[in-house]
Amino acid sequence: MKKYNIQDDYYYYYLGLSYYDKKKYELSIKFYMKAYASAKELSKDIHKLHNSTGITYDEMRNNEKALDYYNQCIAANPNYHSAYYNIAIVYKRMNKTEEAINWYKKAIEVNPRYSYAYNNLGNIYKNLHNYEEAIKCYKNAIEHLSTYTLALANLGVCYLKLEVG
Repeated sequence: MKKYNIQDDYYYYYLGLSYYDKKKYELSIKFYMKAYASAKELSKDIHKLHNSTGITYDEMRNNEKALDYYNQCIAANPNYHSAYYNIAIVYKRMNKTEEAINWYKKAIEVNPRYSYAYNNLGNIYKNLHNYEEAIKCYKNAIEHLSTYTLALANLGVCYLKLEVG
């Protein structure tokens, strides 16, 4: 078993994750900041710390800080598809639909098998009454995750909307 010392950056990172899970976001941020301050070993995974910090700020509805940390994540690891997806979620919540669409597409470009990004992109198209595009997205989501029941349900809704008109 690894013995942690108080300067261990992973120790602070995992404490931050633990407080996040308990919805104690201020404490989560506190320990993420300590992880940044002592980052040695964590440097190879710094993108994960950036993403986790962004997620926590996102939960706190601090869009500006969330976007900043997600962008830092992408700068540290451009192949980390979750950060693109998380940016899209923030823009969607801010009712910046075009930006959300673009970021979901970037997430899919980085990971063409990313079912959750396809589903959420499909949701935007469905809400815009662009059922044909939504259907394509949902089919892609299901193709890559056949048990994704939410995408299956959304696909059914689109077919009903097209049938009823």
